Amino acid sequence: MPDLITSPGQLQWRHLLVGDGTGYAVSSLTGWRDMPDVDVGTVSRPNRHGAWPGQALAQARTVTVEFTLAPFDPAGTGVLVEQLVANTALRDDAVEEVVAVADYAAVPLVAFGQLTRRSLPQNIGYGIGGAEVALQWVCADPRLYSATELTARIPPASSGSGGLIYPLDYENGLDYGQPGELGQATIPNAGNAHAHPVLTITGPADDPQIINLSTGVALGFDLALAVGETLDITTSTGAVRLNADADRLYTMTAASAPVEAFTLAPGDNTIALRGTFGGAADLLVSWRHAYL
Repeated sequence: MPDLITSPGQLQWRHLLVGDGTGYAVSSLTGWRDMPDVDVGTVSRPNRHGAWPGQALAQARTVTVEFTLAPFDPAGTGVLVEQLVANTALRDDAVEEVVAVADYAAVPLVAFGQLTRRSLPQNIGYGIGGAEVALQWVCADPRLYSATELTARIPPASSGSGGLIYPLDYENGLDYGQPGELGQATIPNAGNAHAHPVLTITGPADDPQIINLSTGVALGFDLALAVGETLDITTSTGAVRLNADADRLYTMTAASAPVEAFTLAPGDNTIALRGTFGGAADLLVSWRHAYL
């Protein structure tokens, strides 16, 4: 996550910081706040005017930043170039990395992408600064996210304990006991796009079910978790794994929605945990606010 950004007008990639207060003077940033190209599944009606409306889905996001080498000391151009090149090598795998931008506020948003372009022409005056540089990334997921990942734990539903004992002892105070748990919590998504959370159920649990009461989407699993075992559900990829290793997608019940259909809608989402649980069981929800 971004650890170098200190003010608006800065972009971080790996250990490279460009923008205000650095030796890289940004001239333009495109594709960050823009809406990516959109695929629309609209199909023409065969026997009347108009079309059947289809879902609109954003394509991958392409982000391009252009900046000028502007060393505080003309002799520092080489240092800027070395730092730039060192942080823009291509990876040998398909892993996406964090692109962080603080455009209007000091708190950045992030996207996850792969570097696809580095333009560093060596024109006249290159050695003393002034070279025009461009970097470009392709982000398979077009959404922008809050830089900080949020978490919330939801205990299973339980009844209360203790309570009033009659006759009432007003002199020593009234003991109303311990309230029970509803087995649900409100999870906010402050963005304007649906977010895919990571859900982790910790056992002991039999036939656990997770329901987003705000959207009506439910995930149920026909399995038993022992004490300390976890069921890790990555809704962005549709993966369901026991102890982050063994595949358990096949344990989904017939009443379940597809895993990738479980999202946090913009606004407040009421997430409920249902099933049979032991005392140490709970549900951990991890998510980011999502923007598109």
